[in-house]
Amino acid sequence: MHIKASVKQKRLGMHLTVLGLLTWECLFGCPFYRILGISCPTCGVTRAWLCFLRGDWSQAVSFHLFFLPMPLFIFLFAHRGTDFLPKSRFLDAFLIGFACLLALYHFGRICLPGTQ
Repeated sequence: MHIKASVKQKRLGMHLTVLGLLTWECLFGCPFYRILGISCPTCGVTRAWLCFLRGDWSQAVSFHLFFLPMPLFIFLFAHRGTDFLPKSRFLDAFLIGFACLLALYHFGRICLPGTQ
């Protein structure tokens, strides 16, 4: 029974952390950009989703190519290793692969002219 309470506390902590980070970004903007002065790997995702929800899909893709799978990535990362989504090598490989793809896309946007 004590283990269940610990798992619930970790799950609650993860959800509160994600909610806190999203709230911070909505209120104060991207901390990555504020501290380092360069865009973060997820820069443009919020604008992309707003365009997507308005029906402007081409503009959404121009803001961030990977905006559609981003909520799934966050969900899988937040629930990895829980009763809901047990840890697996396949899931870990998927999350690492997506993070690497996101990093490559980010560096491409920074380094290539006209892609920002």
